[in-house]
Order: sequence, then structure tokens, then C-alpha cells
Amino acid sequence: MSRQKGYCSKFRPTPRQHEILIFIADFIEKNGIAPKLKDIGMALDMPNLGAVREHLVALEKKKFIQRKPGIPRSIVILKMPDTPKNVMNKSVPEPDMEADPENQAPEF
Repeated sequence: MSRQKGYCSKFRPTPRQHEILIFIADFIEKNGIAPKLKDIGMALDMPNLGAVREHLVALEKKKFIQRKPGIPRSIVILKMPDTPKNVMNKSVPEPDMEADPENQAPEF
């Protein structure tokens, strides 16, 4: 697995862990319940469930998710990373054209 140059994964998820977080969030939104390890592995082409488990443990240590030991489908997302992808997808409010005096039509 190659690492991005200068990428510090101590507090941020790795690109693969970010993919997993997005998948989990989408799965929960669509199904109302967290995915199983097998669901994550199949969706992200990770046949080794041990690798999926390791990523989840790393995400727990970084405080992005929480799981209850021994309880399937207990993944809870605590936070999503604020990455350029997330920043770009955030909606920007439309400017209030009436409040800006430069956008007002002159009165005669």
C-alpha cells in the first residue's frame, strides 16, 4: 500500500479509510442500519474481512467511529473528516441580492 507523500494519518483517515467512512454513512442513510463487515468488504472490493476490521479499529482509534464489541451492525459515525472533497461539496448560500446596495436599481 503506497502512502501519499507528506500524508499524516495519525489524526486523519487514510484514503481507504475515508472510502470506508463514506460507504458506511451512505449505507446507514439508505438502510437505516450500519453495514456488516461483509457488506463493507464486498462493496469496496476487500475480500479479506480482517483488513476491513483493521481499518475499522483504526477509525475507532482516530475517533471517527464507535462500535460496541460483540454487537453486529453497531457502527456509529462520530464525525466525518473535513477534507477538500467535503469542503467542495458543502453548499454555499446564495448571496442576498436585495441586501447588497450595489445590486439595487437606482431610484429616479
